[in-house]
Amino acid sequence: MTLLDADQKPGSNEIGEDTWDLFAAVEESFGVDLGDYYELAGISVGDLADRISALANYPDEKACLSAVAFFRLRQAITEQFGFLRAAIHPATSLRGLLPWISRRSRWRLLEERLELKLPSLGWPGWVFGLALLLPASLLIAIGTHFGLRMSMQNLLWGVIVLFVLFLLTLRALLPLARALPTECETVGELAKVMLAKNYAAFAMKRGSSTERGVMTALRQLVALQAGLRLEDISTSMRIPADLDIY
Repeated sequence: MTLLDADQKPGSNEIGEDTWDLFAAVEESFGVDLGDYYELAGISVGDLADRISALANYPDEKACLSAVAFFRLRQAITEQFGFLRAAIHPATSLRGLLPWISRRSRWRLLEERLELKLPSLGWPGWVFGLALLLPASLLIAIGTHFGLRMSMQNLLWGVIVLFVLFLLTLRALLPLARALPTECETVGELAKVMLAKNYAAFAMKRGSSTERGVMTALRQLVALQAGLRLEDISTSMRIPADLDIY
């Protein structure tokens, strides 16, 4: 099943790449097979949580998974980077633990130590502006130097070259992609997102419940994938229509 089948599937007008990626992330985190994504078009967050619980059949909840995730993350941070355990609390800022200059390498080491999937570090907004400004300035300088005339053909080639240079510049600026993920400013927030992205790894060992476990983690994962805040995600929201994704 591929996105190329979209025009032949019911619900294909609603399921685009963003929604496809969301369902794929749900499957990876919760360890379930959701089946045909196109048949899920319009499903609510609450109904999706119920379906996940039925498919996964996790053991009964024995511990608060958010607390388990925090303790595991704290242990990894203290052992990997030498911080005192008593100095790390849910409200502890990640910026002090993961300074900008070494954040990418520390993030990778932390992920390897945890043996779990962490959300990706992002691009600061100014990087995109710089990646576009540099190629555009270069093209303008070249056009001015060689006295190129403004024509549809030259404009078309300029857009193509600008796009290619933009991608190459972004690639060159990749080491600057060190912004913390959305709602991951503290250790506690990162622990919740880590749980949302690796739910099955915790639930199969410690158990789970639909309302307190799966639902909370699913809302967190949906918020992360859709670029929204957790408080914006309700159980009645329809996927993808109410998430402003395609």
